[in-house]
Amino acid sequence: MTAQAALCKRGGKKDWGGLMSEDRRPIRLSNSQNVPYVGVDVQTVLRDQDRRTPPTMSDTMSDRQHVQGQHVNDIIIIILIIIIVITFIIIIIIIIIIIIITTTFIIVIIIIITIHIIIIIILIIIIIVIIIVITFIIIIIIIIVITTFIIVTTIVVFIIIIIIVVFMTS
Repeated sequence: MTAQAALCKRGGKKDWGGLMSEDRRPIRLSNSQNVPYVGVDVQTVLRDQDRRTPPTMSDTMSDRQHVQGQHVNDIIIIILIIIIVITFIIIIIIIIIIIIITTTFIIVIIIIITIHIIIIIILIIIIIVIIIVITFIIIIIIIIVITTFIIVTTIVVFIIIIIIVVFMTS
């Protein structure tokens, strides 16, 4: 008989009440058959329930392998997360090392530039002092030469005047 097998929703609950037979009695299905059987022959469903056998060894082994596979998947995900975290940490360390190297390089360049500027300033001061000393020495030499010339010329003129006076008086 092909019954209008429909799901009944009883009491406002969201669970499927099971299939309805032709005499309106609900047919309870097991948990594995909680699928909406609409328009299915009730006898076929009951026959399928009777035909169900306990799980075989291969079924339990496949279930166990499924659980082990799930553990393997979890382990692989954990390993991938650890690898991602480690690579992130390594990238951060590399960035920090690059920043430290560049800042020390910049500091060393600034120190070298300031040392060169200081050396250049000291050399300029030394050159200025040398120029001042040389000009002072030249001025002193000129003064000495001029004074000796004046002294020598006055002495010569005085001697000439004395000689002239001596010759005139004699």
